[in-house]
Order: sequence, then C-alpha cells, then structure tokens
Amino acid sequence: MEGYVKKRFNSVQALIRNDIAAACPADDLAAFCRALFEEPPSDLLIKRGSYKTIYRSELGKNSCIIKTYKNKGLLGLLKSAAAASRARQEFAAASYIHGQGILTAAPLLLAEKNTLGLVSAGAVVLECIEGAQELREFFFYDRSILPAERRHVAEQFGRLTAAIFQKGVFQYDFALNNFLIRREADGFGLYFIDFERVRLKSAVPRQQKIDVLARLGRVGGEISFRDRLRFLRGYLAQEPGFAESLHEAAAEMIGATVAAIGNDRSRNRLTSIYTHARYDRIQQAERTGLCRKGTDVPVLLSAVAAISGRETAGQLVIRHEGKSLAVRAVYLEPREAESAWAALTALKIAGMPIELPHAIVCSEITGCLLFDPSMRPACERFFAAGSRSARFIIQHFPAEVELLKSLLAKI
Repeated sequence: MEGYVKKRFNSVQALIRNDIAAACPADDLAAFCRALFEEPPSDLLIKRGSYKTIYRSELGKNSCIIKTYKNKGLLGLLKSAAAASRARQEFAAASYIHGQGILTAAPLLLAEKNTLGLVSAGAVVLECIEGAQELREFFFYDRSILPAERRHVAEQFGRLTAAIFQKGVFQYDFALNNFLIRREADGFGLYFIDFERVRLKSAVPRQQKIDVLARLGRVGGEISFRDRLRFLRGYLAQEPGFAESLHEAAAEMIGATVAAIGNDRSRNRLTSIYTHARYDRIQQAERTGLCRKGTDVPVLLSAVAAISGRETAGQLVIRHEGKSLAVRAVYLEPREAESAWAALTALKIAGMPIELPHAIVCSEITGCLLFDPSMRPACERFFAAGSRSARFIIQHFPAEVELLKSLLAKI
C-alpha cells in the first residue's frame, strides 16, 4: 500500500506508515507490535467486548487509539483464510476515507498475528484526535454551545453525510457516536471515526441512503425538528437530486425513521444511542442485562434476587455512585422484560422525554426492570399535556404506549 512499509516481527506482520517507520527505532517498533496482542493497561482501556478491545497508547511521539480483534476458535481462524481480517478491512476503509479528504483519524499501522499460517488476531492503530468529543455528546449534553453554533453544525453534518455517500462509503451503523467534533480555528471539524462496518461501493443506492439516514434519526427529542431540517438542508445542498424539496425529504425521513424505530422494537433491541457509554452490560451468575454506569452490580443482583418470583413488583434499595438509591422493581417473564425495555426505548427515541429504567436484569426464569419512582407522574403529565409530541407518539406507537401504561400501574 502506497505510503506504508511492510515489516515482520516473528509471527506479527505489520504495515506501518512511512514517517512512523522512519522515526521509530526498529526495536521499539518490534516491541510495540508484539505488545498489541497483550493485555492493555487498565488505565488506558476504553472498551472491551467479546472480540474487540479499544484502548489508548503512544506510538513514538504520536498519541493513538488501538483497536484489537480476535478470531475465536477454529472457525474464526479458517474464516481468515477466505476473507480479510476485521482489522485489515477497517484499516483499508480508514485509508480510503482519509485519502478522499474526509476528516478522520489517520491510520498509522496495521498488525496481524499469525498462527499456523492463519490470522488469529489483528490490530489497527489510529491517530488520536485530541480535544474532541463525540457528536452525540455535543448535541445531547454540551450546554456551552451557542444556538447559532448548533444550527451551523447540524447543517454541516448534513453536507458531510452526503459527501460520505458520494465517495461510495456505506456505513451500516451510521450514528452520532461514530463522529467526533472539535472546535478549530475556522469553526468546527467533524471527524468520521468508526469503520468496522464500512463497505466501499462504486455508488450507494438511494434506498440504502434512506435506511442509513433513518437509523441516524433515532435520536429522540435531543435533536429538535428544526435541527433535523437543518441537517436535511445541508444534505440537499450537497446532493440536490435526493428530493425535489426540503418538505418532501422531511416527510420521507419521518416515515422511514418511524419504520426504523419499529424494526428495532420488533427485534427487542436493548442497546441504543441512549445506552451507549451510559450503561454497562451485566453478565454474571447466569444473569444478563444492562445497568447505569456507577451501579454496584453485586448489590443490584442480590437485591433483584431477594424478592424474585414472589412478587410482581416491589421497592428495592441498590447502590449507585457510592450512594443508596431506592427504585421500584417490576418482575416479568424474561422475554416480556426485554420487550418492555425495547418499547420504552422506542418511545424515548420517538421523542418522549422519559429516562430509561435504571437497569434490566434477566435470568432463565425471570426478568426485572428497575424504575425511578418519579417516572409515573412524569409520564402522566406528558400525556395530559396533549402536546404535538404526545399526539405523534400516540399515533405511531399505540402498542408501546399501552405497554408503558401497564408498567406504570405496577410502579
């Protein structure tokens, strides 16, 4: 690959950007590449999954983000013989996108560890974009942003999205948390950062664009209708042939987004943009689920188990961020609990100003949702107000509204 040099360090093969290879002593590069496949220091860890780990590090004088992927079992090894590894696919996508002039984390290094001639693990090393935050954080939580800046970024993001499509980049998981934003001398820089599910095409079909934009729209009331229009205005400025008018584009995207929310609901999807970076997974003692970060999981599981199977609801005391917290527990069948969580997520994504439950805990025989006691009066006020948002939700998500009311009756 142009601009990179191949290196081999025993069982590790690497592609290293020329300037990095020239600046780093060979022994340092060898040690760095071998360490990619060791346990990262806990203080540098960003995320750990079943097959992927993300953490911070330093490569020479460069701050970087490292993503490592494992091919598990014999089947995983055999798949590496027939297709490029996850790491190589992500590295290729990052290199292409960076070469197209789209702001992104520059790829610095690709490394693959071989076992019996097959790729057992891979790693991508990307430039760290200092001083940036997720675009989700910018829109959801950053109160320092001026209204005019928010309006400008919404339109800028629309233009960037159209430009990404025009470069033949299809990202199935196109979401706010896959972009970083940084204040720069001439305004804001928007950086496309996640390429794990990117596919490069000669052209992205219109229907796929609609599907991607609809999934992007699953962000609830944090993004106002006006900001959504500004996004579409920026998009149409970059791709005017997408729709005949802003009104037509908005109507089409409302329908597609409602359908996307409904699809997630039908699959009982638990994760969403509202659980990203805010909830931890539970996988302990034959129990699974999600809970808000900062929750004492052993105390939570013990409290849930204390009345499980004896009552349909009750008050529990758990520990969150070092303090006692009283919550209302509602017990259901496991699939019913997952369905209820998915329904609440659908309502929140559709614009209802509610908080997701504090936790969902499921075993083979029971499921439990933990609610803040203030949720019931807040929901009752919302529906009593008869706002435009309430009417929209009742019209498009009637089954979810009825399920919510049945849950509120138990709290």
